[in-house]
Amino acid sequence: RQHFPNIKIIYMLHTSTKMSAPKYGHFLLADKLREVLIVNQRLKEMGANIFHGAPKIKLLKLDNSEITRLDGDTFHGLESLKTLTMSSNEIKSLPQKLFRTLINLKALDLSSNLISELPRNLFDYNRFLEVIKFGQNRFTFIPAMHMLEDTFYDFNENVCLNKAYNRTSELMRDALSNCEEEINPLALVDAFK
Repeated sequence: RQHFPNIKIIYMLHTSTKMSAPKYGHFLLADKLREVLIVNQRLKEMGANIFHGAPKIKLLKLDNSEITRLDGDTFHGLESLKTLTMSSNEIKSLPQKLFRTLINLKALDLSSNLISELPRNLFDYNRFLEVIKFGQNRFTFIPAMHMLEDTFYDFNENVCLNKAYNRTSELMRDALSNCEEEINPLALVDAFK
């Protein structure tokens, strides 16, 4: 176990020894920790309550670290988190309640992953989100979901098979306008029924 009672920033960038995913207890007594940057590592599966003991983290970067799976409680207890980036990983899906305790989250970057769909109520508890980046993923359709009014959604360079414009809000149409390829939505089953 690691204990970081007086540390405010942890940087693990481009190290020759690759770190595996932290486990519950690695951040106990880290109540002064504000920034965690773990980049270019081999984290793979991120379990529940990993950051327990570090409730004041505001910036968490887990980019290019081979993440494949996230537990629904991976970020539990990070109520102070404002920026979360997990770009350039191998994430295929997001648990329904993954972001529910991130009540102060302002920026989320999940670009360059393998995500193909989103849970319907994924952002129900994130009313302060200003930017959400899902560019360069594998979306085949975007589910009808509650869109935050003042939030910028980036779905650039995705293959969006079903935009269903007639049942999609203007905000969502703008977010989808830069999809890489569009297939006639009339040829597909309406995913918004």
